[in-house]
Amino acid sequence: MYAVSLPLRQTLNDMNMEIVSIEKKTF
Repeated sequence: MYAVSLPLRQTLNDMNMEIVSIEKKTF
């Protein structure tokens, strides 16, 4: 379970970083 959740958590983290960078560019 942990081995599966780790890549998922990394993917969500990457998506969050992309959203933050988009917000910085927008505002």
